[in-house]
Amino acid sequence: MECLECGERLAGSRRYFREITNRAYRICDKCSRAQPHSIEFNPPDGANIDAAAIIYEKFRVVFAGVRLKILVWGPDPDSDNPVAKKRKEVRTALEKLGHRVFFSEELIFDKTYKVPANLQERVQVGEMDAVVCLASDFGAMQEAQEFAKQAKEFLLWLSSGARGTYTDSGLAQQLRQAGRAPIIFEDRDLGSCAIAAASAEWVEQRRMTIYAIEEERKRLDEMSPKRGAS
Repeated sequence: MECLECGERLAGSRRYFREITNRAYRICDKCSRAQPHSIEFNPPDGANIDAAAIIYEKFRVVFAGVRLKILVWGPDPDSDNPVAKKRKEVRTALEKLGHRVFFSEELIFDKTYKVPANLQERVQVGEMDAVVCLASDFGAMQEAQEFAKQAKEFLLWLSSGARGTYTDSGLAQQLRQAGRAPIIFEDRDLGSCAIAAASAEWVEQRRMTIYAIEEERKRLDEMSPKRGAS
């Protein structure tokens, strides 16, 4: 298998985030690109290739039409913080999948803060389908503490330094009990795009759920008696 970014043959470097998937992300030793687990046409042996391709294309078109609005929190994107780079990588990965992705800094509507920042962000969260939070700094940690349980879907990334802290035994434990377990990232993850690849897969899992719900809604609508029908 070759790296999708640079074409280098992939060696043995792998990274697991089992809160999202049991499959490993293979990491290129040359360019540090984590290979995404993308949805693609990959039929098994013995499949009717032509018929399967038609079915896949119908699925792909409808699935691609499901686009989420996503808020990505983390360190100031203009800072030298290495996690800020990961924040921008997450945004890029999600935009490539067709989603609408925002930073809170872009959505502030009152720069004088007569409407306090946390109230402005409360409105932002309510408008989003999901939030990805890289809580490595005080600001993102405060956002997580205040809004993690309000968001429709919430993915919390915590640095390994958070283990054993109040956040780990408090908010993180609440999220685990609610089925929203946070993910711990290590310093080594800052050298690859594994965080972005895993965040993208997490979002695509939510996209698949919404796709399934929308398809079931269509089926039920087709079964329902038409209003005004005699």
